[in-house]
Amino acid sequence: MLLALALDPGDTGRPAVTDGRFTDCGRSQGYAQSRLYELRELAEYAQARGLRVTWG
Repeated sequence: MLLALALDPGDTGRPAVTDGRFTDCGRSQGYAQSRLYELRELAEYAQARGLRVTWG
């Protein structure tokens, strides 16, 4: 996560696209960075309190 923030890929977002019955709603500019910052805050909170974070 910190590595991803350090690389800062400059998330330009993605427009919504519809192809037949499939619609990809896209992603707003900066979405990836904002989620990474939220994950970092969660990790720091858990670490400071000796809590474990799992995904699955």
